[in-house]
Amino acid sequence: MNNQAQVYYFSNLDSTSKYLKELISQGVSSNTVIWADKQSQGKGRQGREWISPPGGLYFSVLLFSSSVPVKPAFSLVAGEAVVEALKLFSNKNIQIKWPNDIMVSGRKVGGILCESLNKNLIVGVGLNIKHPAKIPKKLKGKIGYLSDLECIPREKILEKILTHLFLYWEHFQKEGFSPFRERQLQLAYLLNREIIVDDCRGRMVDYGPSGELILLTEENERKKIIQGSVKELGGN
Repeated sequence: MNNQAQVYYFSNLDSTSKYLKELISQGVSSNTVIWADKQSQGKGRQGREWISPPGGLYFSVLLFSSSVPVKPAFSLVAGEAVVEALKLFSNKNIQIKWPNDIMVSGRKVGGILCESLNKNLIVGVGLNIKHPAKIPKKLKGKIGYLSDLECIPREKILEKILTHLFLYWEHFQKEGFSPFRERQLQLAYLLNREIIVDDCRGRMVDYGPSGELILLTEENERKKIIQGSVKELGGN
């Protein structure tokens, strides 16, 4: 396992991020990782439920910074770390959907959730790998699976993700989002797609200096979106 990380494995937790938050008060060090084979109360953005059956990869990482980074910038960078690590094992076209979804063929296969807590940043990662026997009806056709990774030991995948994540975190703290922008655009699932973010409609054309979504509206105006829920026009 990555020599920078202190990894704690559990067969089942309610939430890896929740458990990590509880450990912070006990003085755990930066780069502490909580990894579970299953979560009973996994959470995504805006408190949405994250289905976490056995066979996936679910973990949370504690990172320390003197100044917690502006979101969504590091959500994207963390997503890039995950994607680049996954590409070592998979030939699939893995992309990032702003601000924190991991996508394959138009379906969500994973997610990143960054949470600030004092001067700590908790990065939670959930990846769908093994196809479960049953899928909730509301998720059918919306989520996908990295099934080509099913035979790869989860600890090997985790180790590669952590190696990328710690390296990118170090670079991000020194240089911000700018050095990552070009690669982010190459990985951007939404690039050139017509979308609506809350009440703003347009075509995604770029990222801002802090990972903001840049939309070109029908009036040919460039709108900077810091946060919001994305809906593809004609899609999910």
